[in-house]
Amino acid sequence: MARIISTPTSTPPSSPPPATDGASSGPIARSPPLPSDKEVTVLVTGFSPFSSYLTNTSWSIASRLPTNLSSTPIHPTPIRILTPSSPIRVSYTSVLATLPQIYKQHPDVDIVLHIGMAGGRNYYTLETKARRDGYEMKDVDGRVLGDGDGEDDIRWRGRVKEWEECPEVLESEFDTEDVWRRWVSAVPDRRGGGTKLHGSIKFLGCVELGLCILSDTIRPVKTNTVYDLQGMDLRPSADAGRYLCEFTYYASLARYYQAQSDHQGDKPVMFLHVPADHSEQALQRGKDVAIGLTRALVESRRLGRRAKASSDLSV
Repeated sequence: MARIISTPTSTPPSSPPPATDGASSGPIARSPPLPSDKEVTVLVTGFSPFSSYLTNTSWSIASRLPTNLSSTPIHPTPIRILTPSSPIRVSYTSVLATLPQIYKQHPDVDIVLHIGMAGGRNYYTLETKARRDGYEMKDVDGRVLGDGDGEDDIRWRGRVKEWEECPEVLESEFDTEDVWRRWVSAVPDRRGGGTKLHGSIKFLGCVELGLCILSDTIRPVKTNTVYDLQGMDLRPSADAGRYLCEFTYYASLARYYQAQSDHQGDKPVMFLHVPADHSEQALQRGKDVAIGLTRALVESRRLGRRAKASSDLSV
């Protein structure tokens, strides 16, 4: 049962509240800030086609990203973007084999951004958590990741033994609220028009295990507030779909979780879901969104903003 912190209802502002370098309204702890002139390396991945989709927009977007983002007065940190030579195959066994190879090839990355495609969505989502269990949808090889109950299941305990001691749910160490606000403000103007943001801009609280939940993930709430966000619908999400996207997200988070003896170290991983629209305009828009999110992640991390551990949260 989710325990929610009540917050006073207020009139929505006429423009999105800017991300600040001061104290956040949520339960946030600070990690040491990074120098603004130090180049930050971001690893960005995408996926191969699956099901009836002949192309996967996640890889189309990831492979279009520039290799460098220069510093600007607003974004003072230079960024180097690394993209693997090929997309991640939509297969549980492939993910388990491919991810270690990717990390081995790129051992010194500061941030990891996985991009995946959500076929049923026409909006972009910043995923806040990943679950370890319950992967029952078949991959491109016709296999599911379960508990070994089905004859074509990959045996969970046998295949991913190193995850048995990991929490059932892992979330990024990024301050998701801060990243989201910076993301919204970083998207460049390409399309014009307004965007309705669904739900409250503020986080309402946290549930057990310390997972941040937004009001619109509990029950969609439309506001009448329209911001000039270039016709883009940008939403945080607490449900990454329990398919290869979320499985990959968990795999990366688990890698960082296990790398720390006390399991309290950073897990600098985020996941972006993009729509399936493969038109040129949509791909350019997706590229802009991904660049905006990359800058937001870097600046949030540079300023030492990270989520508090669940044991430190009070409700």
